[in-house]
Amino acid sequence: MCLWTEADERRLLVCVNYSENHSQCRVTIPDERLKTRTWTLRDLLSSASYVREGQDLCGPGLYRDMQPWETQAFSIE
Repeated sequence: MCLWTEADERRLLVCVNYSENHSQCRVTIPDERLKTRTWTLRDLLSSASYVREGQDLCGPGLYRDMQPWETQAFSIE
């Protein structure tokens, strides 16, 4: 997992399954500023989007279910 925060507060999250196996995980985003509101994660590689509570992103984390070698990129808005 990599998280980029740009000067204008735009956040980009990239998740990669570096495995030849189907994998699941929770990605905890270490940004306390996310906790106080609801966020939309827009998948930059498909048309999917997800609405998540900030406290869940920082707490138990974002659940991901990924195919072998799959990459996911999200804009956190």
